[in-house]
Amino acid sequence: MGSDLHGASFFGSDFIGADLAKADLHGASLFGSEFMNADFTDANMMGVQGHAANLMGANLTRANLQDSAMIGAEFTRVNAHDANFTGAQLFGANLTQGHFERASFRNANLVGTTLTGSVFTGADFTGAELMHASLAGVDLSGAKGLTQDQIDEACSGAGTKLPSGLIAKTCKGDPRVVILRSTPVHSAGQHYIVEMGQ
Repeated sequence: MGSDLHGASFFGSDFIGADLAKADLHGASLFGSEFMNADFTDANMMGVQGHAANLMGANLTRANLQDSAMIGAEFTRVNAHDANFTGAQLFGANLTQGHFERASFRNANLVGTTLTGSVFTGADFTGAELMHASLAGVDLSGAKGLTQDQIDEACSGAGTKLPSGLIAKTCKGDPRVVILRSTPVHSAGQHYIVEMGQ
C-alpha cells in the first residue's frame, strides 16, 4: 500500500491480486501486464502507459487515470466508481460489466470500446469520443455530458438506455475493434496493429 512506482517500467509482469492501494504509478509503463483483481484504490495512475494490460476485476475506486494510455486494455468487472479517466486513451478497451458510477470520462478517447452491461450512473462523458463504441445493453440514462452527436457515432443496440431527449443509433456492418500485437509483450519496442470494422 502506498508504494512509490512512478515512472517504473513493467512489461508483461504479473501483479494478479496485488495491493496497490494509494500507490504512485504516475507515468509508469505497464504494457501487457496482468493486474487481475488488483487493488488500485486511490492510486495515482496519471499518464500510465498500459496498452493491452489486464485489469479484470480490479478495484479502481477513486483511482486517477487522467491522461493514461490504456489502448486495448481489459477492464471487465472492475469497480471504478469515482475514478478519473479524464483525457484517457481507451481505444478498443473492454469496459463490460463494470461499475463506473460518478467516474469522469471527460475528453476521453473511447473509440471502439465495449461498455456492455456496465453501470455509469453519474458518470461524466463531456467531450468524450465514442465513435464505434458498443453501447448495447448499457444503461446511460443517469450519465452526464452526453450529446446526440456522440450517440450518433456510437453503436447502440438492444437494451441501450440514454438520457432523456437522446435517440439511440445502430452501426452499419461490424463495429468491432481488433488490436493485434506485432511484437512480443515483453519488448519495449512493441507496437500494435489496429483493425476496425466498417
